[in-house]
Amino acid sequence: MRVAILVPLALVVLFVAVYAVTGSSALVLPWLRGERVLVDPAVVHLGVLPRDAGVVDVRVRVVNLHSSPVRLLGAQRSCGCISLGRFPVEISSGEVQAIAMRVAVPERPETIDESVTLFANVSGVESLTVRIVGRVE
Repeated sequence: MRVAILVPLALVVLFVAVYAVTGSSALVLPWLRGERVLVDPAVVHLGVLPRDAGVVDVRVRVVNLHSSPVRLLGAQRSCGCISLGRFPVEISSGEVQAIAMRVAVPERPETIDESVTLFANVSGVESLTVRIVGRVE
């Protein structure tokens, strides 16, 4: 009976502790897997957009839980419809940096499923990928 109570309690304490470190419930599992440079959200949901939406501004957070600074060297976009700010971007240990993206919405009905890969200078964390999904009606 004690084990049945202690195990869930230990999991809750672990979740809360990792949440306190990462600042996001979505980053708990990656942190437990040993990932120390994280992107949040990893998937940006644009939802259903009208054809005349023009450009949608999106922000993701890059969280550096690594023991040393991280430099984002650049990015590769799956589509010219995505524009990004300037690189390189420095992120100190324990810091969070917002990365702004602009997505040009197609003027015809279609599914949006694009990606941006950010390249970093840390061994074991050479790249971080963000998916951008949605639908134009």
